[in-house]
Amino acid sequence: MRRRLVRAVVVVALAAGTTLAVANSTGPPASRTGATPVGGLPAENLCVLCHNAFPPNDGTGLLEILDVPDIYKQGDTVTFRLSLTRPTPDETPMPKWGFQITAANRQRGLGSGQWLPTLDPPEEMQQIMIPGQAGVFRTRRYLEHTSTSTRTGQRDHAEWVVRWVAPSTDSGAIYFFAAGNAANGDGASIGTDDHIFTAVDSIVPADTTLVDVPIVPVTFTTLLYAPYPNPMTLCSDMSFEIRRGGRVDLSIFDVQGRKVRTLFHGHHDAGPGFAFWDGKREGGIQAKNGVYFVRLMAPDLGRPLVRKVTLAK
Repeated sequence: MRRRLVRAVVVVALAAGTTLAVANSTGPPASRTGATPVGGLPAENLCVLCHNAFPPNDGTGLLEILDVPDIYKQGDTVTFRLSLTRPTPDETPMPKWGFQITAANRQRGLGSGQWLPTLDPPEEMQQIMIPGQAGVFRTRRYLEHTSTSTRTGQRDHAEWVVRWVAPSTDSGAIYFFAAGNAANGDGASIGTDDHIFTAVDSIVPADTTLVDVPIVPVTFTTLLYAPYPNPMTLCSDMSFEIRRGGRVDLSIFDVQGRKVRTLFHGHHDAGPGFAFWDGKREGGIQAKNGVYFVRLMAPDLGRPLVRKVTLAK
């Protein structure tokens, strides 16, 4: 019997948000695997923030991490598979499939090892997404699909081969957190037939006995990440992080300084926060193409943090 810390599909509880977006076939932003809290770090967000017509792991499909060996040796290259299965409805002519995966050590939740993205042929191409370098997930790296590796038109099942290089030093037990998207390929997400699934697996160093480790307190930083994508067509990710819990306001303004849309307003606990702007004003009216500003107000800020985003529908 194979030894495993975890061999299960993980259902991640998510806070609901007033966000709209479209399927991002070029790949999601970093830290969207739905990773559970580990080593004192909080849970990651999941793709259902955007693809939110259905809850994650709704029973219609399955994401699996396959062929992960029991143990790793320092510096070894480990090759394994991500397998995503969901029967494609007859009314879906051109399905798309996507994934994101990360590796984090059990002791502190830090990113571990190195991903080796496939770069050729184009239909297998992968990419690495890097979080903002001041954020809580800054040490993690995220391997994911690109627009050419969405298995467009493939029905019922998709699979990707991934490669990971183990750390050069003993980093203890390591978790692999993954998310997969079985999308209908219509270029939308709200109210459409896109389904998100998660999986987690683990690997331990050779000749190591697992022991409980103390949780290291996590220090957060107040920051506003750069909108992604930018320029945006139908949506842009507006992630942020709060050092100390308190009243937070995240809003969109036009170049004249007029508020266009409130994305979040109210109390927010210390830690990461997630929001999307769908390019619409309050009341659902589509905003005009042009330059806008996302502004974050949070405790301990003498002045708001501001990022520019361009809407180009």
